[in-house]
Amino acid sequence: MHVLYSRILLILCAAFLAGCAAPSQSGRTAGSGRLTERDRVVRLQIFLDERNFGPGIIDGQWGLYTDKARARHLAMHGMAFDSQWERTMGVDQIGQLYTAHTVTSADAARIGAVAATPPAPTAPPSPRPADVAVSGARQRSTSRA
Repeated sequence: MHVLYSRILLILCAAFLAGCAAPSQSGRTAGSGRLTERDRVVRLQIFLDERNFGPGIIDGQWGLYTDKARARHLAMHGMAFDSQWERTMGVDQIGQLYTAHTVTSADAARIGAVAATPPAPTAPPSPRPADVAVSGARQRSTSRA
């Protein structure tokens, strides 16, 4: 189920970011035979997510969660981080990175109701009388020393 949501998020992100790099169906930037750095990170994030290592949001940005997930995967499998890490881990086996998808009414039905505007912020809850009394007692007991 988590992988399904990750894939849907990836598809929506890819559609949103289509103007940024214009990737072809193979995940390579149009006009070149090489993956961009962003595509390499997306491929790693998909790889880690499919293996339940939780790289965070699949967004093509190398962040803290991606780095930690990669380190956990390497440690779990007794691998070292080197210049060939993509091949060593098997990341290069991830094929197509992006795909075109038209959101249908069936897709929208699975998502459910979406608010047209964000909800108005609410005030934080007021402290309970017992909490105020306990914090006041702590302040008095520490101030005598």
